[in-house]
Parts: sequence; structure tokens; C-alpha cells
Amino acid sequence: MRNIQKSLSAALLLAGLAGLSTLMSACASDQAPKEANMAAVNSHCPIQADDPVNPSVYTMWHGKKVAFCCPGCIDEWDHKTDDQKAALLEKAK
Repeated sequence: MRNIQKSLSAALLLAGLAGLSTLMSACASDQAPKEANMAAVNSHCPIQADDPVNPSVYTMWHGKKVAFCCPGCIDEWDHKTDDQKAALLEKAK
């Protein structure tokens, strides 16, 4: 009887962990598609103003999807103040 209880407890624990894992991955996957499907607020890179954006290279800033021409521009963007970012984004629209 004791072995049956241990087996049952282990099975319930595994089922609970599997359910938790599914729930956590569903929450994470709910976030990514929303951002990916959002339109960027800019058509040109805020850092390299003459370059069009690559829609898959972006960051979120104040709830807006800001796209860039390359990942290196995101690094440069991250070092700007909010005032600088706002000015660069205005020119990139």
C-alpha cells in the first residue's frame, strides 16, 4: 500500500509540474506574438536615419514598438536618454 501511495504522489506531482510548465509557456508565448504583430511606429532607423527598418529587429519603448536596421543600433539606442530617443524617433517616422 505504501508503494502505491508513493507512486500516486509522484504521478500527481509530475502532472502538476507539467501543467505549471504548460501554463508558464502559454503566458510567455502570449507576450511575444503581441509585440511581433504590432506595427513599428517608425519606417526608418532612428540611429541610421537613411536606412529602412528591419521589422524583426526592434525593442519596446514606452509601449511602442521601435524598429531598427540592425541589432547594433538597438545597443546605441539603449544608451540614449528618453529625450534623445523621442527626438530620434520623431525624425525616423
